[in-house]
Amino acid sequence: TVAYKLSVLSAIAKLKKDDPTQIGAYLRSEGLFSKTVERWQQEQEQGLLNKHRAGTVAHVREVMTAENAKLKRQLAATEKKLQQAELLIDLQKKSPILQ
Repeated sequence: TVAYKLSVLSAIAKLKKDDPTQIGAYLRSEGLFSKTVERWQQEQEQGLLNKHRAGTVAHVREVMTAENAKLKRQLAATEKKLQQAELLIDLQKKSPILQ
């Protein structure tokens, strides 16, 4: 299940911080291969490993929230670039060399 995959990934993340040498033992105790866990990590990074099933309202809300956060970051970066461009234009207007 997705909950199990997330619990395994969090346990491995904790082991990476505390004692990376124990990851292999943990995987053996769970009966997992490292490639399987790597695939789960990739799915999690891509947003494919969600707590909710696809097509449910909760899943759609989760996807929309992630997309909203991404768009807010892009907007903030674009606004920062716009402010910098406006400052440069103002400096060019005030510069006696360019007039």
